[in-house]
Amino acid sequence: MTLSKPNFLLLVLGLVIYIADLGVDFWVTIRYFQNGQSVHGFLTVGFVLLASLVVQCFSYAWFEEDGDPGKPPCSLFLHCLQCGIFTRYCIALKMGHEVVFGKQKDNLQVAVQAVTDLSMLRLFEAYVEGLPQLILQAYILMESPAVSFSQYASVTISCCAVSLATVDYQIYLRKSLPHKEKLTGIWPKLTLLLYKLLTLTSWSLSIALLVLVNLWAVLILLGLLWILGLAWAWKQSTNFCRSPKMEVLYRAVVGFILIFTFLNVKGERTRCAMTAYYVARVLATAGIVAWFWLGGPVPGQWDFFGGVTVAVVLTLCFGLVFLVVYYGSFHPNRFPERNGGDEVDGIGPEREPGMRYRLML
Repeated sequence: MTLSKPNFLLLVLGLVIYIADLGVDFWVTIRYFQNGQSVHGFLTVGFVLLASLVVQCFSYAWFEEDGDPGKPPCSLFLHCLQCGIFTRYCIALKMGHEVVFGKQKDNLQVAVQAVTDLSMLRLFEAYVEGLPQLILQAYILMESPAVSFSQYASVTISCCAVSLATVDYQIYLRKSLPHKEKLTGIWPKLTLLLYKLLTLTSWSLSIALLVLVNLWAVLILLGLLWILGLAWAWKQSTNFCRSPKMEVLYRAVVGFILIFTFLNVKGERTRCAMTAYYVARVLATAGIVAWFWLGGPVPGQWDFFGGVTVAVVLTLCFGLVFLVVYYGSFHPNRFPERNGGDEVDGIGPEREPGMRYRLML
């Protein structure tokens, strides 16, 4: 288990990106209200508040469950003010600085666990707020001929934030699990990043195209996918939270994440499930593109939507290529002789206090 200077700098960068993402979201919201686009403004701020509520619930529940010595005395008040993730950042930065620069190696496990908790909260926030935000902004860019720099900034930052949060989470998760092979080296991390970035971009653009065709079709599709994801999480009998109510929320969030990307809910081998997931993704994307072009794009914008369609197809194809490369050459589970077996969610016989076995990629 290690926590290096580059890891600490990435933690600082994550805070900067989080603040920038939040700032751009509110900037875009203000612009929408100024331009009389109230629906877009309420949707944008609604996604931000929903994600914040989810993050605060999990953050406070983990403080209560773990009996964390770094828990602030006014934790409940801070979480009610929606400042839970900033509290987590303060704790992670303080502990990380002590380990990396103060050489207090006795606190290494606690520091890594604090950063891992934070990375999972950022993962939840990225998918619950970042991806819906990305789809909304992509739709607005396609639907409206007049766009602003703030909208392009929102799309770019949201896409990068989701992808980086996913990779960052995987890195720190494996650091926190003593029997898991670590994700090390630039090429495995870069390949994982490109796989997630490209497949998520393709799917987000596809859904934005479908919104242009039929909003009800989007709501039905996303609702059906969420129900299937929730059913999959329930079938896996996850045991992540001690509270039954929080476990229901956890499965609901997992089901929502599964709308956009595949996650290994129990840390077990899921080659067949992943294959079926991405086969269905290819068929759904092809169906959406075909429906869009059969209905005919907006008159006078054939070149624009032709470019969007090419982007959807290419990002999906290259994303799947990087997926195959990652799992074929770089995934840590390719080295079973160095692994101590797969962990599962919940409290196992060798579980350390405060340690959660979480979603795997």
